[in-house]
Amino acid sequence: MPSIDVVTTPASLAQSFPHGIAGLLASNTTADSVRFNQKCLSATASIINEATLSSGAPITQLTVDDISNQISTSTNTLFLCCYESPAAMTKMADNFAIESHRVHVVSSTTHDVHYGNRLMTSLTNQVGLDPNRSNYAVYSMVHTMGIDANWKTSNIQGRQIDHSPIKLAPPANGDFGFKSAVSFIKKNELFYLQFNAISLKYSSNNWGDNSLIYTVNGEAKITDTNGNEVDVVCHHSLFPIGVG
Repeated sequence: MPSIDVVTTPASLAQSFPHGIAGLLASNTTADSVRFNQKCLSATASIINEATLSSGAPITQLTVDDISNQISTSTNTLFLCCYESPAAMTKMADNFAIESHRVHVVSSTTHDVHYGNRLMTSLTNQVGLDPNRSNYAVYSMVHTMGIDANWKTSNIQGRQIDHSPIKLAPPANGDFGFKSAVSFIKKNELFYLQFNAISLKYSSNNWGDNSLIYTVNGEAKITDTNGNEVDVVCHHSLFPIGVG
């Protein structure tokens, strides 16, 4: 899907586009680089500046670093970064009763959309930046899983989803990742995937993870073992994966 990041200050934006613009203010910029808000899928990004808008000057194409998800360019003038990004594959939801007797826990920090980056962005709104191949879609074994009377995963102390320690290595780039329990649920006689996910932040030489999956409706925040505030979410896949 097309994405537009706006490189400017709010004051300059209001002056140049008094009626607004369809795009997000670039949140990660330096004097000579822009990191995109979403994962860029293409090798280049189109740069549209005020000269392009006012006098039809050519659109500039800049090479995108696939790992760091950024371009190198001066950021002292207003311009738009236009690029292709993956669409969301999940949406926030209430925690449903599970239909599967087995739950898997997956974790990743990768920059690669084929090995967890797209799912991480959809669940946590973070774009993975890690080129470390050992951190591609790593699985952990579930030891215990509490189920309540309605077949919903439990959030009672001592009965949460308890899994083996995540095996993510220290990231080679970036400091965030995610883990998620994945299960099957049923809505309107159709099967969907349910993701009970937690964002991860690398600090103090570890991921601050306690090997538990917490159950929430929608979104909440918890504090990890390093003292970082991280997101806990429940999402469902956008599209069904089978008929019940």
